[in-house]
Amino acid sequence: MKKARSGAVLLLSLLASASAFAQQRSLQEVAGAVASAERKAIIADRMQLDEEESREFWPIYNEYLDAHQALDEKLGELLRTLAREFETLDDETADRLLEDYHEFREERLALRWKTARKLRKKFGAKRAGRFYQIENKLDTLTDMELVKAVPLVR
Repeated sequence: MKKARSGAVLLLSLLASASAFAQQRSLQEVAGAVASAERKAIIADRMQLDEEESREFWPIYNEYLDAHQALDEKLGELLRTLAREFETLDDETADRLLEDYHEFREERLALRWKTARKLRKKFGAKRAGRFYQIENKLDTLTDMELVKAVPLVR
């Protein structure tokens, strides 16, 4: 979990300050790649798959991870907008950010559930549950870092 946390911390530290929001896209891509590689390493370790199971699992997981990364980009854009607008945030922008953040959370949860259902069909409920738990923990660690880094709206 420490590896995922360090990747999440790296990604979030790039997104946390207003000056970091102005960094080049390549830095975000590097942070995303690090977080993705660490996430995969944790999943590989915790899922305890044999060779045959791995052949069936990784294509499903890679599809999940691609969609998860797209959602992370959506979250990054929300955070950049908040940072850019923070000092002059009006109700209209705050309302849009609130709606978009709620949509992001619902999409992330739906993605995890969709993937868990696919895994349940292939590997059974226990393995699907393990995937769901691990991903929930990783997302919760990221969320905790966001809670620390993002100030409350004034």
